[in-house]
Amino acid sequence: MACDDDSDIRTALLLASRLAVSAAAGMRYAADFHAEDYASVRESMGPPRVAADFSGLQTRDHYALVQAFRSLPLDAVHSRAEEHERFETAIREMYTAHVYVCDSFGGRDGPSLRMQARAVGPMSPPGAKVAEALAHSRLHLLGWSP
Repeated sequence: MACDDDSDIRTALLLASRLAVSAAAGMRYAADFHAEDYASVRESMGPPRVAADFSGLQTRDHYALVQAFRSLPLDAVHSRAEEHERFETAIREMYTAHVYVCDSFGGRDGPSLRMQARAVGPMSPPGAKVAEALAHSRLHLLGWSP
């Protein structure tokens, strides 16, 4: 996208939109698990499989996504109205699904994985609130309001 080639911008936005929609579908699918089944999913996101303060940013794909958000040529993205709208909708859907999966398994009351690992105490924000804050932050990187 950096070369400002209109067809490359269109292709990149459509691909990014498909990936975000797919990620959202995966999270919504996970939210359909029975609580006892999801417990093993949540367990897989903790030690010894990952560091005690696990964050999505520690995974290569999530890190690459955030870095891509930071380096997007926003003027070029906004110049493709139809693809931009599709991209924005897909990104919002992805973050909505993240909050939804948290909500589905006690995220309105319990801590996020990261806060739980850090043993921050009873005043730490619930997991769903952390997911909402991350969504707000990422949308801000893209120049959008939540």
